[in-house]
Amino acid sequence: MRALLIVLCLVPGIAFAKPVKTELFGHTIEIKEVPPDDDDQLFVDGKLLLTKHIIDLDNNGRIGATDFVIGSSSDGGNACDESPFVLRFTANQPVRLDGPLNNCAIVKQTIEPDRIVFETAPRSTLRGHRWTWTANGFGPVEDLKFQTAAKGWDALGRGAIYNTEELLGYAELAKALKAAVSSARYPDLQWTLSGLGKVRYDGKIFIGEACQLHNCSTTAALVVMDAATKRVAVAMRYNDKPLLIVPADAKWPAEAQKDLEKWRRDNVR
Repeated sequence: MRALLIVLCLVPGIAFAKPVKTELFGHTIEIKEVPPDDDDQLFVDGKLLLTKHIIDLDNNGRIGATDFVIGSSSDGGNACDESPFVLRFTANQPVRLDGPLNNCAIVKQTIEPDRIVFETAPRSTLRGHRWTWTANGFGPVEDLKFQTAAKGWDALGRGAIYNTEELLGYAELAKALKAAVSSARYPDLQWTLSGLGKVRYDGKIFIGEACQLHNCSTTAALVVMDAATKRVAVAMRYNDKPLLIVPADAKWPAEAQKDLEKWRRDNVR
């Protein structure tokens, strides 16, 4: 059994070990771990407000006449990031739980004088979202569209692209990739490049590898883009679809031949 930690106050930006018991804004806030699954339960003044596998308290403050505590919760596992929630303390009213948000991606939070803004960044394959919290709770969720820039080859030539998904954020690079793999296979490439990856440069040649998050055993891509000649080469494995290597091996840049050989050994079954 974990020792009980009595926390006298919450300091902004600091999360606390559990169990937690604290007096804040004239109320008693507790997080208890309960058997048999060791889930966390959040209580305010003895009233159960939330049960999740993981509950944390992250930040607190005041907007207008309303005090708040920002927390996060998770059902466990590593498929999704934690989901934020807000405890709302308004004089002469019951404490309200707003959230948790319906999110899976990482949420950035910004505390402003009159509101708290929570955002997930838009990606090439998924829209982002913005939630705005005020003293009245959360307003309607807003969709955030993925925006593309123009001068991709210039950015590539400067070595200013640091992960494979960034390629999709430049219209001329996305167009070149789509032309290389075909419109039919481009969505597969988008999903793969938006996953886990690594990048290196050989002069002005970009060499990037990626695989789909939680599915690296059946998805993988190797992308080579030469900023000097604007040549593109792609090797892709995507689930049960045919292996794609364009152009033929011999036409790949010499700087990437060893990368292609290794990628083929790792991905051709």
